[in-house]
Amino acid sequence: MKNKIRNPKEILYLWPYYEWGGAQIYFIGLAKLAGNFYRVSAAVPRGSQEKILSYMERVGISYEFFDALYDWTYKSGIFSRLKRLYKNQICNIEIARYLLKRGVKDTVLHIEVAPWQTSFWLLYFMTFFCHVIVSLHISLPRVSGFRKFEWSSKFWALSMRKRFHLIAANVDVRESLKWYVPAKFMETVEVAFTSVDVDEIETALNAEHDKKKIAEKLNFSYDKFLIFNLAQVVMRKGPLVMLEAAKELVPKYPELFFVWIGFGEFRTEFHKQINDAGLQNHFRLIEPDEFGGNRLDLMALLRCADMFVLPSYGEGLPIALLEAMALGKPGIASNVNGIPEAIIHEKTGLLVPAGDSDALAEAIEKLYLDENLRIRLSQAGRIHILKTFDERLAAETTLKYYDKAFVSGQ
Repeated sequence: MKNKIRNPKEILYLWPYYEWGGAQIYFIGLAKLAGNFYRVSAAVPRGSQEKILSYMERVGISYEFFDALYDWTYKSGIFSRLKRLYKNQICNIEIARYLLKRGVKDTVLHIEVAPWQTSFWLLYFMTFFCHVIVSLHISLPRVSGFRKFEWSSKFWALSMRKRFHLIAANVDVRESLKWYVPAKFMETVEVAFTSVDVDEIETALNAEHDKKKIAEKLNFSYDKFLIFNLAQVVMRKGPLVMLEAAKELVPKYPELFFVWIGFGEFRTEFHKQINDAGLQNHFRLIEPDEFGGNRLDLMALLRCADMFVLPSYGEGLPIALLEAMALGKPGIASNVNGIPEAIIHEKTGLLVPAGDSDALAEAIEKLYLDENLRIRLSQAGRIHILKTFDERLAAETTLKYYDKAFVSGQ
């Protein structure tokens, strides 16, 4: 699909993986607003999920394919890690070939990769041809010794390139960068928050909503107290933490019903463990394709929730949590990374230690038993999200980078 050309200068958004999540929604939100001033396009791996392509078509963003895909799966053995390293370096070469073949004159490349990993070489190389902006969503861990030297050296080398720029998607990310990035360059790093489309939120809230019909279609109990999560079914998202909390709470409160929306490598095993725990009538896994995958369909599903829970071990500033809170759902989440920027404990939601199923169960019980607390947190949380995490504010910050890149020339 072609979007109307408003300016010969172009912003090209690129990500080299299939997963559909918060980073893509973040980019698409920026692209929708940047499209008022520049040509915008997206470059994605061939074979990307149809739902993300359809979403880009609906909002008027053109897209292109390249034939490369990063492998970010965990590898335990040295041989497997070396094989992954080689594969990702080949991926860098293929992406560079694609970019040079298509042409990047009068283009800013806005990419979602990790500069301290093998993508460093791609980023460094492309700065010879265009401005490169990297958005980082998850804070870097503090490492020491040779690894700190390696990561710091890569950031130092990139910081010497006038066409390289960094944007942090939350304050936690920006703080973590100070351990590796030269102080002078840090002065140029701003925060453009992961954020929500306020108009889309209001459209979803104003739409007709039939909770019973949605529940019957997706086979969960509409008349129970619904505790939702929306995340990939992978271990770092804490599925077993939520399951352990459910095992503790359901015998005491059989009216509770847990819903996890998402897909991922742990889904089959997770489903088995739910059944083994005897919770098949109190815990439902829903894949996005079951409800259509449309953004408004997703929000209609989230509106069914009485509470939103995110028990992750590590996160950036998760879009699912922001959207649930913007829809007026009281939230409970792990006290990690950027999450406390959205959930201020006992003011806009509840925070629990990551991996602590007992603390999670206690927080769920507390909110379930106290309706006034749920109302207070949901109202305060919604106000906080809409005021602080509006994608128009993130776009304003990012547009400054685009403008400066084009003003400074190639």
